[in-house]
Amino acid sequence: MTPSAEEQCVAILVGADVRSMRHALNNGRGITARGGFARSAAASAARVPAARPALLRAALPGSLLAPLLAPLLPSLPALLLAGLGALLLGGCGPTSGDDGPRAGSRITADGVRLSGDLRSVRLIGQGGAMPGEFYTPRAIDLDRFGTLWVIDRSGRVQRLDPATGECLQFFMMPRSDHGKPTNMVIAPAPGALGPAGVDAIYIADTHEHRVVVFRIPDPPAAWSPGVRVQASGVRFASDAIGAMPIEQLAEFGTLGRGPGQFTYPCSVCVLVGPDGRTVRRVYVGEFGGNDRVQAFDADLRFAFSFGRFGSGTGSGAGGGAGDVEFMRPQSIIHDPVRDALLIADSINHRVGVFALDGTLKRWIGTPDGGTGPGEFGHPRGLLLLGDGSVLVTEFGNGRVQRIDPDTGASLGTWGQPGRAPGLLGDPWQTLMIGGRALVVEAATNRLTTFDPGLPSAARSPMDRYARAAAQAASATGSTTGSAGGPRGAPGGAP
Repeated sequence: MTPSAEEQCVAILVGADVRSMRHALNNGRGITARGGFARSAAASAARVPAARPALLRAALPGSLLAPLLAPLLPSLPALLLAGLGALLLGGCGPTSGDDGPRAGSRITADGVRLSGDLRSVRLIGQGGAMPGEFYTPRAIDLDRFGTLWVIDRSGRVQRLDPATGECLQFFMMPRSDHGKPTNMVIAPAPGALGPAGVDAIYIADTHEHRVVVFRIPDPPAAWSPGVRVQASGVRFASDAIGAMPIEQLAEFGTLGRGPGQFTYPCSVCVLVGPDGRTVRRVYVGEFGGNDRVQAFDADLRFAFSFGRFGSGTGSGAGGGAGDVEFMRPQSIIHDPVRDALLIADSINHRVGVFALDGTLKRWIGTPDGGTGPGEFGHPRGLLLLGDGSVLVTEFGNGRVQRIDPDTGASLGTWGQPGRAPGLLGDPWQTLMIGGRALVVEAATNRLTTFDPGLPSAARSPMDRYARAAAQAASATGSTTGSAGGPRGAPGGAP
């Protein structure tokens, strides 16, 4: 099919070939623009015709014309920008008959809630390059101030007010020539990197083959939860759209397969001490044919590794590689009550429970995957809840599932795949904030919050202070774990 003049114009403008541009639009995806996010940038430019050149350069990093267009952007007619945005966005919505609401909730014979459409849904963000907008967001976490951090595929790290969705601050990853991050965790910084107890954000800088640690600054002085910061206030350091200053504390890892090296690091877990403020160990998962988990000490020095590429169900032991096999260990969390690691083995459609030395205790799910209770489709995110149950975010199934990590039993599922409000488009991670689940969706460039109706003990995550207390109690023998299983186990709706 001969491309139209409009298609050729847009393809040249964003640096994409016509065939890939058509494919992206027909499938409701953004144009990659040789590594950029042209569709999102065009949408933002259409809304803000006088957007600054810095925004265009950030929004179109892969376009060869970006340096030429940037100086001209303030003088471009608003109509041209609006027309470009409309053309690029024209094929982004659901096609006829696609992504409409599906079946609602039902309760299985053993009491497991299978929820289709989500209830009390609220959406945060949309595709775009402006603050508060996203380009394929994939990683989220909360800090002790109650602010939400989001990393998207542009290499931008944003700090949001979860109550309003407003962007408070942001910064760009210092290096992203080869790709962007896919995971992060907020935890105390290693003591050797600064004053004890400093909060830090650990970012798995996947395609740069390293983990980067940044110090978390205080929020803007004028900010308080749920109150919008005025545009003339302290949201940004100047009247230009610019990034916040950020202090890098450390980075570790280089490209390779040896100890302390990474192919594509994709998950970080920080094991804290009984005080909740000191670092005992850092675990990093990686994929790309060298799929394994490496452990580092409190000074970020390599300690040991376990796992190898594959789909086997082997045991592993003593911190050695053993015969444990992974295919993209995308999420790692520490469960202090059971003193175990939980690892989402994404491409193998399963979750593993491991001792801290890498010894496998059990698998939940199988490499065949599935959509039934207790089965997974590409699990990408794990969240430990206050009652000891775990939320599993399933990228492939477009849902969130709550499980009992002792038995593997499903305690409920929420969501269906799709792009319409109330459905989940390529979800990566889930948080719990004020009893509501917050899910980051890569395909829809948004965050979805909903009420999962969890029992009171499960309506909050087990934060690091609670984890530390449980860990200390376990060390003294005063905690027996979760022998009775989390509340809401099969036999009653969660």
